[in-house]
Amino acid sequence: MDDENTLQRRPKKLDLPGDVRPCFIVLTGVQMGRVFVLDEPKYVIGRGHDADIALDGHGISRYHAQVIRFATGTTVVKDLGSTNGTLVNGETIKQRALHDGDRVQVGSTTILRFAFQDSLDAQFQQHLYDSAQRDMLTGLYNRRFFDDTLLRETSSSRRTGAALSLLMLDIDHFKLVNDTHGHQQGDRVLREFGRLMSETVRVEDTACRLGGEEFGVLARNADLDGAVSLAERLRSTVAARLWRDPGHSEPLTVSIGVATYDRARHASPQELVAAADAQLYVAKGAGRNQVAVDRSS
Repeated sequence: MDDENTLQRRPKKLDLPGDVRPCFIVLTGVQMGRVFVLDEPKYVIGRGHDADIALDGHGISRYHAQVIRFATGTTVVKDLGSTNGTLVNGETIKQRALHDGDRVQVGSTTILRFAFQDSLDAQFQQHLYDSAQRDMLTGLYNRRFFDDTLLRETSSSRRTGAALSLLMLDIDHFKLVNDTHGHQQGDRVLREFGRLMSETVRVEDTACRLGGEEFGVLARNADLDGAVSLAERLRSTVAARLWRDPGHSEPLTVSIGVATYDRARHASPQELVAAADAQLYVAKGAGRNQVAVDRSS
């Protein structure tokens, strides 16, 4: 159809949300891109897990600042006697009313932008953040998120003494699946594995795909016995349900290495990873479909 005969139609007006709400967008720091919508009258910002806006950047106090929303529509940020202070647009404050676009700094590396967004904008921004943190194939968190969370959780465990364990997982003989049945079938196995992990871990656990057929689980508030129980539950769930079809009738299995954070032994997060990874290789060497545990702590 040529241009002269092209039908002219008035675009249908979209029914877009019109509710504009204040929010914080994390501009810098380990949660860069995350959106916190401010729907409640008061919020506490800090590194404590019980803070309303929990941020664990360098120099952030457990209860660092408070955000107060007044019925008049004014939003105020108030420093809570933090060690390193709260800054608005580069100026140290005790209390300051916020305006659209203001930048609030807590700690030495974390900056939040105060903005008014409708729900569509906030959803889009949150989608961008989630997409940057997730593995597209399995839906689990990706390696970048794992590294950031590992640093945050080991720092927290070092300060508070809270238990933290790490599970390193590897799907046994996964290369054989790709070589025998093709990468499309391999992708289906990985998707199913991701689903089973999501269903099996606890709400407070962080399940990640680290690359290829290797996965990790950060188990917050889990001592060694609790982590071993979680690992055995994952191992048995995978062995029973992971993948069966006419071309591949044997269920796949997973090998798991387990280590618990010990501040005396693990000077860095990488040492905890190395401890769990070493046990993963022990499980592989013991015949696979095994859980091996670092009991040095």
